[in-house]
Amino acid sequence: MKIQTLIEFNVLAQELNFIRTAKILNMPQPKLSKHIVGLEEELGARLFFRDKKTVVLTDAGRLFLHESEKMVEQSEYALAKLRHMMENRSQEVRIGFLHLAVRDILSEAAGVFGKRHPDVKLSLIPRDYGELIELLREGHIDMALTLGYDYENSDEYTACKIAEDELNAVVRPDHPFAQSGGIALERFLSENILMPDQKALYGLAAFQRQIFHENEVRPKISGTYDHVRAALIMVEAELGIALLPKHLAVDAPDGLRFVCFADAVFPIDIVAAYEKSNANPNLLAILELLREKADCEGCTMA
Repeated sequence: MKIQTLIEFNVLAQELNFIRTAKILNMPQPKLSKHIVGLEEELGARLFFRDKKTVVLTDAGRLFLHESEKMVEQSEYALAKLRHMMENRSQEVRIGFLHLAVRDILSEAAGVFGKRHPDVKLSLIPRDYGELIELLREGHIDMALTLGYDYENSDEYTACKIAEDELNAVVRPDHPFAQSGGIALERFLSENILMPDQKALYGLAAFQRQIFHENEVRPKISGTYDHVRAALIMVEAELGIALLPKHLAVDAPDGLRFVCFADAVFPIDIVAAYEKSNANPNLLAILELLREKADCEGCTMA
């Protein structure tokens, strides 16, 4: 049932004249008649008694008119609220970001954006990886600067690479791996491994499972975590080894060691991700600045 058809019905119910109603609505009279017949068929009720001279509402028509007027009013109210929201949102860009991973890139881009667009509010919201996934999904931010796992080949999101990182093994300082210049994956067979929760941190969990599978390593999983900072605490508590992005080393508890792999580098893309349906006109401006400040191979706009 289309709102436009309800509007046509409402006007006809007031005018009780097809020709006059068609003129008011600026539409052909046969088209109006077709729409009203279609509405009656959809409802399974006759809304008008009509002959060559008169048009009269039926009892069903009078009852439906009351509901139709409410539906049109509610639709117009919803559209007005949506327009108001979009107008306000066009004056703000909300960016959630991994602080340590994109701090330098974002600070430079934000500075230039502020000078070029002084009337647009730029809201910067530092969060951890799992939190950014939820904030973007629920529409609380316009863009997430985050790990790229969850946005590869997405129909819903556009993801633009803006930085690079790599996966490291995180161990205590007294662990034998701590003094190693690089760890071979097969050495993990005898270690307790902490894995990301598959629901809360799906992309990171899938990435690690893929690494183990492709290298024919079956890790001994000693626990899971749903927050990357929780993983650091679990390592510190001697609950196992975690595989985490290298950028977290800057903010890790004192003594934890981030050790690279000896037989391969497992790269991680840091991306600017946003919903394809997001109509905020300022998104492209901040994306272009992020691309300009990006200093990594393949850091281009999608």
